[in-house]
Amino acid sequence: MLGTSVWESTLQRQIPAESLSRVSSYDWFGSFAFYPLGMVIWAPLAAAIGVSASLWVAFGIFGALAAVLLVLPETRQLRRSVPGTL
Repeated sequence: MLGTSVWESTLQRQIPAESLSRVSSYDWFGSFAFYPLGMVIWAPLAAAIGVSASLWVAFGIFGALAAVLLVLPETRQLRRSVPGTL
C-alpha cells in the first residue's frame, strides 16, 4: 500500500490536471494487461521449481529492481513539475 500511495501522489504532482485521468487509465490498463503475462511466466516456473522457490525468486527480482531504482539520481531528486500542486 505504501508503494501505491507514493505512486499515486507522484502522478498527481508530476502530471498536469487535464492529463491525469488519461495517464491514470493507461497506468491501470498496463497493469491489467500484463497480469496474464505474469501468470504465463510464473505458473510454469512454480511448477518446475516449486511455489516457495518461485516466490523467493520473485522477491529477489523485486528487491533488485527496487534497489536499482533507488540508486538512480533521477529517482532520488524527483522534483514537482506541475506548478501550483502540493
